[in-house]
Amino acid sequence: MASVAPGKLPAMQEGLYESLVTEELAAALEQLDGLSTALGDIDPADQPHVLARHVASQVERRLAEIRDPLKLLELVNGVLAALQPTQTLQPPARNLLSIAADGRGGRAHIPTARPATPLSEAALLTNAHGEPGLGAEVKAELASCDEVDLLLRLRQVAWPPDAGIRTARPTRAQGAAAGHHHDLHGCHRACGA
Repeated sequence: MASVAPGKLPAMQEGLYESLVTEELAAALEQLDGLSTALGDIDPADQPHVLARHVASQVERRLAEIRDPLKLLELVNGVLAALQPTQTLQPPARNLLSIAADGRGGRAHIPTARPATPLSEAALLTNAHGEPGLGAEVKAELASCDEVDLLLRLRQVAWPPDAGIRTARPTRAQGAAAGHHHDLHGCHRACGA
């Protein structure tokens, strides 16, 4: 699936898309010659997520262009003020990292080791060289969490001979016949199919 980058009229090609129809995209679609389009409504239950993802990507692109931290915060606070005034940020931009007992009232401060990966983001821990160690990260996460929903350990993934990439071969051939080129050779070798 392709998504459309903002800032210029995209050269639209045949294929599957999952892009919100913006003013810019609508103008590009009007210029299509010899191609038809299929538009679909967004399920009302999915709209908050889909629209928030679009807004987040546009905000992130714009913020990446601003180098002055004060102007950055000013733009963010302008957006937040329109949405939820109590959620504007105090300068300078900072994160709350912990709350702990301060030793008064007989409660001792027990330091908690902080995981190397951000708490607010999903992480795939692979024990790769230069990456945080799986054991240390899990230990730090468990020491600081309220509950655990799932802890999964995969030691080895075995692909049956009739599954995975082999199943994709007819689809790959159909794509090639339609002029689409996909290189699955690396995955084919890596998966042992």
